[in-house]
Amino acid sequence: MSRQNSSPSIASQARRIIQNWGPGRVFVPRDLLQKLRTGERGAVDVALHRLVAEGAIRRLRHGLFDSPKVHQRLGPLTPSIDDLAQAIARSSGQRALASDATAANQLGVSNQVPARPVFLTDGPTRDLRVGPQVVRFRHVAPSRMAGNNSRAGLVVRALRFLGKDGIHIRHVNHLHGQLDPADRRALQRIRHDAPAWMDAYLGQLVDDRSPMTNQVA
Repeated sequence: MSRQNSSPSIASQARRIIQNWGPGRVFVPRDLLQKLRTGERGAVDVALHRLVAEGAIRRLRHGLFDSPKVHQRLGPLTPSIDDLAQAIARSSGQRALASDATAANQLGVSNQVPARPVFLTDGPTRDLRVGPQVVRFRHVAPSRMAGNNSRAGLVVRALRFLGKDGIHIRHVNHLHGQLDPADRRALQRIRHDAPAWMDAYLGQLVDDRSPMTNQVA
């Protein structure tokens, strides 16, 4: 079957997949290839071009698309920086993780909100502009990415942000209260990837007992 004849079928399948994802999803051709019953990247590109022309989806930059959320007064909304970073990373089979500062803020042990969010990656260091936003990736060693974006991984990066001399028992207690048994097991599995100075704190966090009664030496 020729591409010309097959494209409408691929476009129809792509349309249904995107509709099922719902408004706000940022995606790349690779996401659709994993869902469609075709391995033909060319057919997917033709389908995406058609859907952009119809106004069904929006092209954010080359190879990056979304089905935007639409505000009643503001119109199509800009995707979140995190959604953009995750989609860009997926496009090349790489990872994008919250930075140390972002992890600390997300877990509530720092009030500092990064003015220019940075994502840790196993890919190259690069800055990519997407409309009004700049997505910043910084290459780090594999050990810095242990745990990915799981709560265990966020805890290690939050502690790294606080630093050896900046961690207090209130931080350990706060983090301990956010971990369930599965999180503690995950934290134990990646404990060996953390810096040596962090091990005493991680020992407190993987322990079921409260750190207040099991003080860090």
